[in-house]
Amino acid sequence: MIPASWPWPTSENAKRLAEVLGGGDVHTLWKHETAPGALLEMARFKPSEYAPKAQAPLLVSASKDDREATVELVAPLAELAPRGRLEVFPGTHFDAYLTPDLRDRALAAQATFLREALIADP
Repeated sequence: MIPASWPWPTSENAKRLAEVLGGGDVHTLWKHETAPGALLEMARFKPSEYAPKAQAPLLVSASKDDREATVELVAPLAELAPRGRLEVFPGTHFDAYLTPDLRDRALAAQATFLREALIADP
């Protein structure tokens, strides 16, 4: 029997993120789990089929030591998109959420990308 929900990623950073999002010792109704059907949908989704068709600028952010979505896996999306850009940050998949200086660096890159996309000629 398939469980009604499935805990997801189990790396130490993922556990730390779940604790942060869940409020640590604070009581919360947030649960760190995903319905199995959602995982199947994610497995079937092929971003590489959609990237070449993207009409809007596409920012692909990656983390150098990411094991969930490696740079080698996501970099081609930026190359396939007509107006794609790849930004690689230090750290792992969840570090931008957990490390203030990395979060600020990622937000600054996103703001720069958005500013350039808004003033660029189509």
